[in-house]
Amino acid sequence: MKKKLALLLAAALAVGMLSACGGETNGTDENNGQAQEENQDTPETEETGEVTTVKFWNGDSGMKEFMDEMVEKFNSTIGKENNVEIELEHVESGDYDQQLSVAFQNGVQPDLVLVRPTNIGEYAEKGYLMPLDEVSGIEQTVADSNASLVIGENAWQGKLYMIPTGARTVGLAYNKDMFVAAGIVDENGEAKPPVTMDEMVEVAKLLTDESKQQYGFCAPVGWGAFTGYYVAAAGQSSTGLINGNYNYQTGEYDFEGFRPMAEALLQMKADGSIYPGAEGLDNDPARARFAEGNIGMMMTAQWDCAVWNDQFPAKCDWGVAPVPVEDENNVYLQMGSSSYSYAIASKAIEEGREEAVALVFNYFYGGEMAIEKAERGMEIPWSMTVYEQCDFSNSPKGWEDFCELRKISSQTNYATKNVDLDGLDTADTDFVNSVWSGEMSLDEWIPAMTERYNEGAQRFIDNAAEETAKAMEERVDPNLDIHR
Repeated sequence: MKKKLALLLAAALAVGMLSACGGETNGTDENNGQAQEENQDTPETEETGEVTTVKFWNGDSGMKEFMDEMVEKFNSTIGKENNVEIELEHVESGDYDQQLSVAFQNGVQPDLVLVRPTNIGEYAEKGYLMPLDEVSGIEQTVADSNASLVIGENAWQGKLYMIPTGARTVGLAYNKDMFVAAGIVDENGEAKPPVTMDEMVEVAKLLTDESKQQYGFCAPVGWGAFTGYYVAAAGQSSTGLINGNYNYQTGEYDFEGFRPMAEALLQMKADGSIYPGAEGLDNDPARARFAEGNIGMMMTAQWDCAVWNDQFPAKCDWGVAPVPVEDENNVYLQMGSSSYSYAIASKAIEEGREEAVALVFNYFYGGEMAIEKAERGMEIPWSMTVYEQCDFSNSPKGWEDFCELRKISSQTNYATKNVDLDGLDTADTDFVNSVWSGEMSLDEWIPAMTERYNEGAQRFIDNAAEETAKAMEERVDPNLDIHR
């Protein structure tokens, strides 16, 4: 579906924690397909008198109505005042990368483009994208973004090409009604979520009553992204290992980060505190059970806010707490990652639309549009400057809890080394098949997986192009300290 509307659009597309689950926006899975349908009849820009048209592609159907609204609003105010107009095209198909590559090759790409990290090297090398420090008029937006250079993710050869628009967070969802009924409360009688992994295991046991079909914890182990998001990532705040499996100080994989949550899950499984049939349970059924009010806790990410407000309206009072840690006196920043990023096409600058593109870029990343998107519960701002301007008092239930986690989460993307597993299972799959099934102990599995991934990383580097191999080797910082 294609729309021509006024200046600036903002949209979103999933990118990943690519090791893990599909993120979601407004309850929509992160790995929803996105793509661009190229329109050969419509030029990339149009001149209507003094008006400069900027073309933008939106591949996130969950943001469609919001983007239409905000683009129209911008066009009738700031855009009208500055003689700038945006042409917004909504894309529903799933071959975005291919369509964008074809558009670049044919010179008909949009002026603002979403680029997957896996393609940034190629597009930068071919000159398709503009380094952001070479675009006039966006200096403050870039500075406010607190985006660091991550080679192969948003940067190439030392230059920044993309900055994230939004952040993803993880936490522990808890059923306040069940906590209060069980007397697990603070001095004010309010539900008190567990702070440590040991507390979480004990609370799960207290909340479990099989006669009432009530369980302390729900684990959607059958969901393909469960291990990456809710076992590995949960370990970062306990161990300081990025995403729970990568030592950024040495540039080596280390699966000790899996241990804190894995041990807790295995213990809750042995205690009978986990909702039965976890290995066959996908995320939607798990979230629906939590919404019914008979589950005490489950791991969660920011997209679940829309799920429990709209998709499966919760019948219980619920909240979101930080991920429990092994030692409350030694805690690290939680896993935090970016959601969407956009880049500026070089052709837009070469053809004289720099001022117009900068105006659109600034509106998209900051100011009214970014704030309203955040306050409506659509996206947690990546920029703390934007975050600090938000008022979440009228946001959907639970949204402010998720946003608060942003303060204790990684404030940058930490790119880990790519791996070539040579046909072997990923850690996400192998954990379920080997450890959850009981075929291998956690003590056996952790060193085996650490070896598998480090060998795979070296294999990738050995077979990669020189520039890509160099980028992999740079994913290390001996001085990194993410203690809270």
